[in-house]
Amino acid sequence: MSETDFRTPIVLIVDDRTAILEFARATLEARGMGVLTARSLDAAIAICDEDDVHVVLIDYRLCPAGGEEAVQWLRAANPLTQVILHGGYGETGAAGHPRIAEGPDSLFQWIEVALATYRRNAAARTSRQVENPGDTVTILYAGERDAFPWLT
Repeated sequence: MSETDFRTPIVLIVDDRTAILEFARATLEARGMGVLTARSLDAAIAICDEDDVHVVLIDYRLCPAGGEEAVQWLRAANPLTQVILHGGYGETGAAGHPRIAEGPDSLFQWIEVALATYRRNAAARTSRQVENPGDTVTILYAGERDAFPWLT
């Protein structure tokens, strides 16, 4: 893949809360990213089938059976797509902004890690350094680990 393939990373935000979608979209667009949104897992899968999505940021609560199948479905069209599961955030924080983990800086750090993984895997696939780069996925979780003990 060429360097131009990564000039505008495409991030898909999946959440059923309008405030979260709008906050995350504004935060990522301000950092020069292309942003798509969906309100359900089914809508997100349809978007991933149609568009080249680099990173999916999805609310854990929208994923059935712990999220593992959701990750597989989201990555079916492009095995390089990185998926970040998040959950356990409060509805609003300081100044009425939605809280996603620790806020916009943390959100951007998650996205940067996922994009770096996407780029590394794309480069490895292109240079044939890795037989199956689809075996690697980024899944990060932030929030109330007590609610999901298997994540600890």
